[in-house]
Amino acid sequence: EIPLTEQLESTQEILVKLSPEQRNRKHSREDKSTFYSELLLYTRSKGYKESWASHKYRERYGVWPNAIKPHMVNGISD
Repeated sequence: EIPLTEQLESTQEILVKLSPEQRNRKHSREDKSTFYSELLLYTRSKGYKESWASHKYRERYGVWPNAIKPHMVNGISD
């Protein structure tokens, strides 16, 4: 039984739930670094704590940004 909040409409395609590790491997290290750098830029502009960016990174990739080195970004992409 799938909980009501996780039920999906069927298109007769096979759906596979990705683990955080599988989700994490879909993106390059450069993409992750850019995303984290943009989060940090946003964090500073809004006066948030740096931990906010770390939590948002973890929501997206399923892991903490321990090994990710932020770099200089000119702005925030969409």
